[in-house]
Amino acid sequence: SKKFVADGMYCGQKFEVEERGANVMPGEQTVLVNDTEAIIESGAKEGTFTIRETPDMFGARLLKDITERPEFYFRCIELTRTDAELKAFEQELYDIAQNMQFMIRSGRFYTNEHQCEATFRCDYIEQCYNRVQVDQDHVPDGFKCIFKRKDDEL
Repeated sequence: SKKFVADGMYCGQKFEVEERGANVMPGEQTVLVNDTEAIIESGAKEGTFTIRETPDMFGARLLKDITERPEFYFRCIELTRTDAELKAFEQELYDIAQNMQFMIRSGRFYTNEHQCEATFRCDYIEQCYNRVQVDQDHVPDGFKCIFKRKDDEL
């Protein structure tokens, strides 16, 4: 813990450690690790201390363990698919491609409101929910248009 406070290195990742107070001892000081308050506990020996992991520190330790022991976290197994399942999947991919081409040609895209905040919050949620017009002439703040108009390519 003293080494961590001194250099900020934990499981191969650098953390910003901000000491508050004169000494690093339980009850006398708090420590901020990447702006998250870390709990300091007394160590087994007198004059020592331990810092409880913050969520970022846990993530660093987990990432290190995953890279060192991937077989513990992931399995490689063969999946068996029938000819009928493969044919159905091929047709599904074809249907998706056709749908995408139609949307591109027509310039109309449907929204999928079930995914807006399903796992992560979508970056475009403001524009979709508010039906904001987005094109080369109407680029929302914080966004950049990377496409050229077809009539500009002449």
